[in-house]
Amino acid sequence: MSVETPAVAPAPARTPWRRPDQRSRLWPAVVALAVYWAATLIMGRTEKPYFVGFLFGLLAPTLLALFFLGWWWLSRRIRLADRVYGFVVVVAGGLLALPLAHPSIGIFGLWMMAMPVVLTAWVVWMAVVKYWAPGWYRPGAVLVAVVTWGSFLFVRHDGLNSDLRAELHWRWSPTAEDLFLEERTAQHDSHPPAAGTLVARPGDWTEFRGPDRDGVIRGASIATDWAKAPPRLVWRHRVGPAWSSVIVVDGRLFTQEQHGDQEAVVCYDAGTGQEVWSHEDPARFWESVSGAGPRATPTFVEGRLYTLGATGRLNCLDAATGTPHWSRDIAADAGAKPP
Repeated sequence: MSVETPAVAPAPARTPWRRPDQRSRLWPAVVALAVYWAATLIMGRTEKPYFVGFLFGLLAPTLLALFFLGWWWLSRRIRLADRVYGFVVVVAGGLLALPLAHPSIGIFGLWMMAMPVVLTAWVVWMAVVKYWAPGWYRPGAVLVAVVTWGSFLFVRHDGLNSDLRAELHWRWSPTAEDLFLEERTAQHDSHPPAAGTLVARPGDWTEFRGPDRDGVIRGASIATDWAKAPPRLVWRHRVGPAWSSVIVVDGRLFTQEQHGDQEAVVCYDAGTGQEVWSHEDPARFWESVSGAGPRATPTFVEGRLYTLGATGRLNCLDAATGTPHWSRDIAADAGAKPP
């Protein structure tokens, strides 16, 4: 007697488990980065109004970040968990870098300078993951965030130059102001200026952008063929940081500078560059975009110099000697703070 064993149907072939495809389409991000860096290069080499350059520097990284946010969260080929992980790593890296970076970098420096570098490195790493190292996405993402955000902890932002290019230096290196103060201490001549009255002469530059405030010099000719007749250097020396222009009156140059913790109005001899006199007030203005120093230009009227410091100190000085006629703190008078 035998018992028939029922036939067992063969189990269906099991498909090997595969991790969801993480090979995101990178070409949109590559195109966005190419457009951003090309536009940055072109804007840097193009003569433009100051405001246009500043607006570009602020808006371009913002548009790039918004594009990346949309691209990253809409990349369905990347698992949601990995998208969340990548977003948290990048944002956390920036938040950790902010308090550790040099104060001159600040949130705007990280946003306008560091963030495009971080996103560029991120796309490069995504390409590496896609083609050569699919299992290293998460540890590599942390490394990319640490290296890119961390690199900006070693630099100092000394403001923007006239071309709106960031002046970056190692944070431990001496600043231009440090070098100026060292040079000024070694060379400073304390001889009192000669008394007298300065008089504006034809062609003198008595206030910001000239006597008519139009930036035009009339009746003067300048050699333009510098290949045949190049300009000759007469003198050169360091000055304190500021965003102040220079006026020219009766053979003297007047400007405003920062001398350490003192805000200064300085008179130089136009022929030699030697300091004639310096009037200093205990004040210092600084902000991360443009650095330290005054933001105004002296005005000359009938032998007197009128100056306004960045913290609100309004002075009337004798142009020949720097002796104060009167001084007011207009910020205190108005009960206001400098913007």
